[in-house]
Amino acid sequence: SVFQTPPYNHPVSGGLHPGMAVYIEGTVPKKATRFGMNFAYGRDIILHFNPRFHYRKIVLNSCQSGKWGKEESSKLPFQKGEHFEAVFIVSETEYQVDIRDRGSFGTAGPQLIYSSVKMLFTFFDLIICLL
Repeated sequence: SVFQTPPYNHPVSGGLHPGMAVYIEGTVPKKATRFGMNFAYGRDIILHFNPRFHYRKIVLNSCQSGKWGKEESSKLPFQKGEHFEAVFIVSETEYQVDIRDRGSFGTAGPQLIYSSVKMLFTFFDLIICLL
């Protein structure tokens, strides 16, 4: 187990490609207001995953050259104080986000190239147990 708290940066050797998946296991602190994960290359964010407890939704987006893309949102599947497992599955056209025991809740079509993902950043209220 890793047991890291944000900010946490994890390199993605060789980038992401269709057919690959990123597995994350963590715990949402009881006082969490939001947390997030960015799949990034330099300053560009290929996938921005941001659960927001005060809005009861998850925001998915991307940011290229400082400009955010179209925001997508889904119902919040997380509970404060609970452990979770998430899988980000890369396909030719999108990222599928699956939360164990809560099903697939959303996808985000990337505006940037998958293989350019070189780093995974986590931020705000999250405890990473395994990445």
